[in-house]
Amino acid sequence: MREDVWINQTLAYAPGSPGRERLFNILEQRYRGNIAQPNTVYGTDFASFPDLRKQGSLTYPRWISTVKAGAHLPEQAGSKEVLADAEALLGEIVEHLHRVAHAEIRQHDSKHMVLGSYVKHTTYTQGIWKRTAPYIDVLGPQDVSDVNPIKPSVEATGRPAMLSDQEFGNVYPLALQGRMGTPGAVPEHVDRRVLYDLLAGRIARDPDFIGVSFCAVLHDQSHWQRAYDRGQPGFFNIDGEPNRSLVETVSSANQRILDRFANPSTKCRSPSFTVPTMRPKPPTAESWNSDLLF
Repeated sequence: MREDVWINQTLAYAPGSPGRERLFNILEQRYRGNIAQPNTVYGTDFASFPDLRKQGSLTYPRWISTVKAGAHLPEQAGSKEVLADAEALLGEIVEHLHRVAHAEIRQHDSKHMVLGSYVKHTTYTQGIWKRTAPYIDVLGPQDVSDVNPIKPSVEATGRPAMLSDQEFGNVYPLALQGRMGTPGAVPEHVDRRVLYDLLAGRIARDPDFIGVSFCAVLHDQSHWQRAYDRGQPGFFNIDGEPNRSLVETVSSANQRILDRFANPSTKCRSPSFTVPTMRPKPPTAESWNSDLLF
């Protein structure tokens, strides 16, 4: 869920709801009880904070997500304040979520390794990662990111990271590639083999990561009219036959990751697959890795 949606849903609860009340308390503290200031920032005309709690609400814009992903801050009055408020409100939601989850898990298993919640790599800023640290053993960013690298958060929190949903390419018809809903599209299975192998090596070499969960399905997901129209291919096709080259590459790459974590001094071996000669030669490991570095 995007952070703006998470915040807006909480603020839209009925007056008196605990989550809504907590977020309005945060805003009142930030503005020291002076309702005139948020009225100026948000373009509202509430008489007081009790008035806001009783019959009002605020809506946070989509751009608070895109700005954290690298977009420019809108050039409008109050943008900086809105972004800072949203960060404070999101931090409160996230910390509460992790606090409750940690307490519930520890009731049943005092030794359980607690993973941080799955999030897009730009959702949490450094301050929010730090707020989750007391309640988790491992950070859980979605995927490798050059926008928001994990190393500063690992160093600041003292927690290692595990990639919770690393993409390695979805195969779609050319007509669908580049549209909404087809992220990470690649033309053929051979490209997924290359990407999986390179990512596995990249992750295994990074001391900040202790593991990875790749985004994959066991069987092809296919639309009843047009194959791959609404899904992604898996390790077995729609006829139940294994995509052998992909299976072999993934098995080999996974073993390299295990070997690396079991013996950190071991150097990662070179990619083990053979690219079919009938296809153009894909990018080399060096050229791909240069794009994958933080």
